[in-house]
Amino acid sequence: MKSAMQAMLEKRSGKTAYLTSNSTHTIYYKPENGSWVGSIGPGGVLYEEIDGAATAKYRDAVIKIPNGASLTLPQREGTILIFMEEEDW
Repeated sequence: MKSAMQAMLEKRSGKTAYLTSNSTHTIYYKPENGSWVGSIGPGGVLYEEIDGAATAKYRDAVIKIPNGASLTLPQREGTILIFMEEEDW
């Protein structure tokens, strides 16, 4: 099940939003196919698959994202939502 924000962004863009930030902090991520680190700012959306992400609350850890899953960080600090299509799990 996708968040309402993620579903709206995907409908508007025609692409899958793999990382959505409603947080007030920068989120760092590693793309699925790459060894570099990228970042998105508050309110940012990323339309490429990610391998993992690090957040302001969990700076010393990388959250591993299952292949094909999407990560949404809501405004509530410390909350992380990972969305997977039913057929993927």
